[in-house]
Amino acid sequence: MQIVKPSFKVMRGLDRDVIPFLEECGRTCYKSEDLITPMSASKFVSGIVKSKHESVIEHASITVRIVGSRSMTHQLVRHRIASYSQESQRFVNYSKDKHGSEIVFIDPMFKVEGKRYTYEQYEKLFDHYSGNNEDAPQEFMHMFKAYTHFEENCRMVENEYMEIVEECFVNPEDARELLPNSCKTEIVITANLRVWRHIFAERAVNNKAQFQIRYLTQGILKEFNAVLPEIFGDIVDTIDKNNGWVV
Repeated sequence: MQIVKPSFKVMRGLDRDVIPFLEECGRTCYKSEDLITPMSASKFVSGIVKSKHESVIEHASITVRIVGSRSMTHQLVRHRIASYSQESQRFVNYSKDKHGSEIVFIDPMFKVEGKRYTYEQYEKLFDHYSGNNEDAPQEFMHMFKAYTHFEENCRMVENEYMEIVEECFVNPEDARELLPNSCKTEIVITANLRVWRHIFAERAVNNKAQFQIRYLTQGILKEFNAVLPEIFGDIVDTIDKNNGWVV
């Protein structure tokens, strides 16, 4: 059994070359291609985004691989139009050696009494107090209890899954009914830049969004903005102004 943090990797499409390409696309609308210069693309694309002429930025897309929980991806796939390829619990048999003969779970990063914790912090504190919760300060007691329950549940699920697959010969597509929302899944998402802006507005900016999806989308947004500030800078500014960063 493993418990890991959610993560992501940009696979393709995040490139500065997209800015002059989008300028060429956008100037078609006005037949102003004669105004293209080596320095004109950034200002033009920034203006396109500011004027909400966002159909132009649909001509470019970015692909990202995300590692997160099933509960998170159930929300993510509601965004359209985008393309998704997701790890299938129906076809993946986690009892096999190629999958480490184990189930991987995503750290829920519990918020306990107003403070956010990670499984890594829990492990370090648990080791520090030699596994004796009674010696820990009172402020950690509820966090210890929450993660202890989580660990125990993950271990129980893994044991029961392995048992019915290996000893009862249940197919993975049926055995998956035992698996909880915290199971790790991988999903590849390709979306055009307009859709990515919508995803960030709904999931990275919105402080009512689930913490895990905010954590992931804010990380992706930061990486996108480092390369394409003309497209995503205004969304970053909104989070800055609201002091809304969780990553």
